[in-house]
Amino acid sequence: MRTLGIAYLAAVFGVLLLPAPGSAQSGLSGTIAGVVSETLLATLGAALGLVPANAIWIVVVAATAGAFVESALAAVLEPRRILDNHLLNFINTAVAVAVALPIGPM
Repeated sequence: MRTLGIAYLAAVFGVLLLPAPGSAQSGLSGTIAGVVSETLLATLGAALGLVPANAIWIVVVAATAGAFVESALAAVLEPRRILDNHLLNFINTAVAVAVALPIGPM
């Protein structure tokens, strides 16, 4: 979903405002697509009773924060082979949890 901009835009820029390679999962269109998909998934979770309806915004904020951190780290550390995709996915999830827990209903 975050690669939408690659198909429709001539140039894609990552979250660090550096030109991103053609396979990069970043850019404004990717951010918009990410927020839309995060909202849809959080709403589905609420409809299924997995997430309180008043916490949809928390899921979206936390998931967006995780995605931004992942994109920034990927832009800087993945090309140097310091981090791989699996570790970036873990960091994305950990950041989302770290953002959601303090603001979420207990």
